[in-house]
Amino acid sequence: MDGLKLALYENYGLAVSAIKLNKDYCASIYVVNADKKYLFKLYRQFDTEIAFQSAGIMGYLQRQNFPVTPLVYTKDGQATVTVDNRIGILFDFIEGKEGYKFEFNSYAEEVGELVARLHLVMDSYGKPLETLGYDHNVGRDVKKMRELN
Repeated sequence: MDGLKLALYENYGLAVSAIKLNKDYCASIYVVNADKKYLFKLYRQFDTEIAFQSAGIMGYLQRQNFPVTPLVYTKDGQATVTVDNRIGILFDFIEGKEGYKFEFNSYAEEVGELVARLHLVMDSYGKPLETLGYDHNVGRDVKKMRELN
């Protein structure tokens, strides 16, 4: 964790008081306490291109005033950092509840409007989007479940 604290200080100027690993599955997700609370997502080495694409899309959506978790940019204006040969992205922390049961039927119209707006905004993104198939979205989860029995 000391390497992560150092990377957050060097790249963002954050004097980190505590870091806690929150989840570690497709990426390592840390809750970071500094001047305020942050979330740091550290992608697996094999997901480097996905990390860069995610940061690009999130930054683009943020600039378009689309509701996304705000990215925190480095001191030199970058959306990503490299820590131990892995790409990381720092986000503002948004409080919420674990296990919240979302009632889709209560919000179906709002969700539909938001998805339609997302498609309209992304139409002018201007960069190619990598399409991830079954192997990435489902296959790696099945493989992990088999490894864990």
